[in-house]
Amino acid sequence: MKFFIILFLIQSSFLFGGNRKKIEVVFFSMPTRSKLMLESVVEKYNASNSKVKIIPRVEDNNLVKVISDEIESGSGPDGFLIFDILVKNAVHNNWIQPLDKYLSMEEILEKAKYIPKNFIIDNKSYGYRTGSKGTALFYNKKILEKYGIPKPKSPADIPNLTKIAKDKGVIPLVNDTKYSSLKYGTLDYMIKYHIYMEEQKLFIYSGDLGYSNKYEAFFSDEVAFIVGNIEDIHHSDFYRNIYGMIPLLEDKVDIKQNIFTFGYVLGKNAKYPKETMEFFRYMNNVTCGYNNYFNNIL
Repeated sequence: MKFFIILFLIQSSFLFGGNRKKIEVVFFSMPTRSKLMLESVVEKYNASNSKVKIIPRVEDNNLVKVISDEIESGSGPDGFLIFDILVKNAVHNNWIQPLDKYLSMEEILEKAKYIPKNFIIDNKSYGYRTGSKGTALFYNKKILEKYGIPKPKSPADIPNLTKIAKDKGVIPLVNDTKYSSLKYGTLDYMIKYHIYMEEQKLFIYSGDLGYSNKYEAFFSDEVAFIVGNIEDIHHSDFYRNIYGMIPLLEDKVDIKQNIFTFGYVLGKNAKYPKETMEFFRYMNNVTCGYNNYFNNIL
């Protein structure tokens, strides 16, 4: 009898979930509470979909280099997040594929609503909106007050403020991407800017400081600035009153007005691109829910 029960359970597992399509999506580093929220969101999505299973993965450091190395070896995730600074090179190096044939009619007709303009290359769409209103500059109030560093008023202040912080012996702005370690097909204005800031030790790679990611570095109270997702203020340790935040304007080419805009992209070797796009849409809606919260409190 036990044999038949075990056999039934094995067969049931295969019929009702064992053959689900496994879709890996990779995310940037995030605070612990945000990881827990991501896991909860994915769990709910998986529970409502009998044919697919989303496997989330968080890469703390140098996500773009890790993913590009995987893709060039013939593997890589179905989808991942990338910022617009690197999308031209991702296209040039054949790391990602266009989304156009997977877009709905509404998405095609209202492209600006779903595709960030910096992700449109040669009239092809390469990135899907996260639903986020963009990124934000977070700053440590205690450090700024202690060292007499002016409080930022707009994203245009970033280059000058990071230099002031460095001159005062403070770690200026920490990144989780090391631009000098990436493979480039072309060096446009935005990439040159970030490489320059890295060379000047104004944008510093978190791994070079011995931290797992930029959030760990920022919470150490040794770092003046980081750039993160604007929704982090809602569900992370940014609630602590020693941190301040100013939004970075989305969809601006001028680097002085924008550090980067995020977008979901399909990996070149994505096994299930259509199903991955469905998950992108779901995440867009979920993040938009957070944005409605922001509109009420900011």
